[in-house]
Amino acid sequence: MTPISHVEAALARFLADPQPGVIAVKGDWGVGKTYIWQHFIARQKKVKGYAGYSYASLFGISSLEDLRLALFTNQASIGSPLRSADNFLRRGSAALVRYCKPAGLQNTELLAHVFEDKALRDIVICLDDLERKESTITTSALLGFITSLRDERRCKVVLLYNESKTKRLPEFSSAIAEYREKVIDHEVLLHPTVAECYALIFSDGHYGDLGPALQGATANAAGDARSLLQILEAAKVANIRLIRKVRQALDYFAPQIAHTYPKHWPLFARQIVKLCCLHFLHAQEFAVEEVADKTKWIAMFINMKKQGAEHDRHRAMYAVVDRIGYSATKIDQIVIDFFRAGFVEWDAYKAILEEMEADHRRTELAASSHATWDKLWDNFQAPADEVLAGLRSFLEANAGKLSLNEVAQLVMFLGEYSPRVSDKKILDEKIAAFVTSARNNNSLDFDLISMDPKVAAQVQKEIAKNVEAKPIMEVVNQMTAPGGWNPSDVRSLDGYTRDDFLTWLKSESSLGLLSKLAEFRTRLGGDAAGQGVLKRLDWALRKMEKRSRLDARRVHIGAKLPKPSRAKRTERSEQIIPAN
Repeated sequence: MTPISHVEAALARFLADPQPGVIAVKGDWGVGKTYIWQHFIARQKKVKGYAGYSYASLFGISSLEDLRLALFTNQASIGSPLRSADNFLRRGSAALVRYCKPAGLQNTELLAHVFEDKALRDIVICLDDLERKESTITTSALLGFITSLRDERRCKVVLLYNESKTKRLPEFSSAIAEYREKVIDHEVLLHPTVAECYALIFSDGHYGDLGPALQGATANAAGDARSLLQILEAAKVANIRLIRKVRQALDYFAPQIAHTYPKHWPLFARQIVKLCCLHFLHAQEFAVEEVADKTKWIAMFINMKKQGAEHDRHRAMYAVVDRIGYSATKIDQIVIDFFRAGFVEWDAYKAILEEMEADHRRTELAASSHATWDKLWDNFQAPADEVLAGLRSFLEANAGKLSLNEVAQLVMFLGEYSPRVSDKKILDEKIAAFVTSARNNNSLDFDLISMDPKVAAQVQKEIAKNVEAKPIMEVVNQMTAPGGWNPSDVRSLDGYTRDDFLTWLKSESSLGLLSKLAEFRTRLGGDAAGQGVLKRLDWALRKMEKRSRLDARRVHIGAKLPKPSRAKRTERSEQIIPAN
């Protein structure tokens, strides 16, 4: 039997006994003493010889008179709704006692005892929070009252209290020790496991299977894949009140996050549990905002050798954080806002949530890609057909999400071992989309250098299509003017061959040409898409260099074309200057 089952069995035996008595259910704060008792008594259809039931907490009650009134007011029928006549009589009597006494009416105390004496007999009574009683009620008086309920009024009394806390109250502890045998007939300890407490609050199984933090990721890339129960077990939270707060927070965030940002929800849900543990369990030791501040941990690790109260406090904080498995994320402040205000201004965090959802999708895609390629490189076990089929399925399913480089890599690999026209079509469509995006964004910052030369050439060819050619000198003038850089002008030169550039150099007579060529070359060299134009222009300049020593000087000093190595320079000099 579980600890909770033992307690419920003891309560069942207690209620089944026709004789009055007192049973004490002991346990730490938050383990669910009140929760379990209330659910237990609610399930009872009847208790032989006892038609009524009442509950009162001693927290905030300053006198036995107030306690009797609370028990009288809270009385209900066992196993059936309270009858309206009983309800009217009880509440009306309570009001009469409450409002007549301050007015100084005579015999009010007697009137109260008449009503209460009639009602507080042969019923089941639960007295909660004994350790929180006010100092105005002495322990001996309280124990005497409990004894009178049992012996004179034939009541069954259930006491709920935290014995470990009563030990800090010498007067209470000594009185309990002295009168335990006389007052308490049965004792049972409630010490449930984390799993039992969790099962009470999450009995519907909701949030039970979140999956990995990154859905579809490999085990190494999935991050914290623990269930909510495992996180609570790591934090040692056998506390029903806290677990209920966890459930309330999850229920608040799930409609917004789980539906709108499904990729991010598993991480978000786990973070909610961790932050609840930090905030509600350790609020007296540190504020949750301190833990969510990454700079604090960086500073602490830098100063690990330092001593002192503050550093010891940081170490204690880190020990808690480490046990729970918490690390700060961008979404923590959203949860903290909920703790502090009870709601979240979602518009303020929309950009962060969308960014993190996109990051999760990219990470998930990368993990899926690695898992696909791993079948090829891990060992010899996966058949070739299976590997190729997996790569092709991945390509077809994710081509729109992959970069051009990634698509090209897959298509070329498949083309080497299992070529298909459909693969080439996917690559062509990807190149077309890439070029269209570049044109729309007026961007020439292409990653062509790392591409396969054939793919890069196809991209450049596509870029050059339908671009109206402009006179070379017009482009040079525009691009060397202050603020005159225009990426579309580079594309307008893609149609010129190196011979076209050579013809232009031979015929162009514009003043300042050489200095403009130097500036033009510098600007082309700083742009990936301009590399092809620069190569063709430099080829033409090398040809001009060979015409004479004067042209060589013009090319190197005026147009700033780097000189060739000494061996090549000697070879070219012999070609330019005839031997004597």
